[in-house]
Amino acid sequence: MIAKHSVPALLLLSVFALPAQAANGLAGNWVTAPSGDGNSMTMCSFTQKGNALSGTCSISGTSGQGPFGPVTGSVNGKNVTWTWPEQIGGATSITSVYAGQWDLKDTVIVQRTFKDLPPGAIVNGSGRAFTFTRSPAK
Repeated sequence: MIAKHSVPALLLLSVFALPAQAANGLAGNWVTAPSGDGNSMTMCSFTQKGNALSGTCSISGTSGQGPFGPVTGSVNGKNVTWTWPEQIGGATSITSVYAGQWDLKDTVIVQRTFKDLPPGAIVNGSGRAFTFTRSPAK
């Protein structure tokens, strides 16, 4: 039998047992490993307020792509979703959608899909999985 005074103490201990990263959410800098398509890396800097996710993402590498920000999304426990606009072919705008799971520590594995594609458009990389890791603060 648990004493009346030990229940609050157990609750207090369970709060402190959460990983520090989970307490801060996805706030911070995240990056993918260099990919085979031009050795590019996707970098995101997130801010989290409640379940709302915002920030910027960009792609860098020898493929010559650049920033696409701003990011909007949500975090619901381990489930993470964010979107950001991209330009293809100079003037055509599409939206990249990233959805997946966060390990509540330093890894997010998401799958990218696209929306707002113009009729007949073909974009490589739909359904591709990405692993983001938390970058140390600079």
